[in-house]
Amino acid sequence: LPDIKNGANLLKKRLEAVRPDVILSNGWTPFHQEMYYDVIKDYCKKHRAFHVYWSLEDPLHTETWSKYVVEKAAPDYIFTHEFGFAKEYEKLGIPSSYLPLACNPKRHHNRSTAKTYQYDISFVGNHHPRTHLDSYRLQCLKILLMPLVKRHHVAIWGKGWHNKPPIPIPQGLVKGPVSYKEVPKIY
Repeated sequence: LPDIKNGANLLKKRLEAVRPDVILSNGWTPFHQEMYYDVIKDYCKKHRAFHVYWSLEDPLHTETWSKYVVEKAAPDYIFTHEFGFAKEYEKLGIPSSYLPLACNPKRHHNRSTAKTYQYDISFVGNHHPRTHLDSYRLQCLKILLMPLVKRHHVAIWGKGWHNKPPIPIPQGLVKGPVSYKEVPKIY
């Protein structure tokens, strides 16, 4: 895990140096902890800045993640990628709107496939060693990915797959981490 205290201090210094009027947060990483949210809340209060949280975990992880962010970060506004879900945040007293996932046409467009990425099926996503054996994510991988592995030329891209994943991945399928800029080439 990152050094939380030093990371929070660095965040505080960067916010003071850049002085944003709006802070947009999203995601679910080790950096999304109470100490970081305290820095954001303090900054917003001191500088009258506006904190927007884009919830990309609805509705599957609303209870375990998004409501944690609401409680700890106290955002001023929430976008949710789940159509019709804004009303759930408005029930909590937070203005909210639907903001779907989208693409950047300059980056995401038809192109010739590089031989490096030519597979029948590619899976792009990180494996987290702390994923519980009974988690929804793991069950989906077992149900969706494993049958494909047996019948197709499959590649698995992302971090953490070499660290003994709890599902049997045949040797050679794991290609390792990939840069965000390369992901459109894989798709």
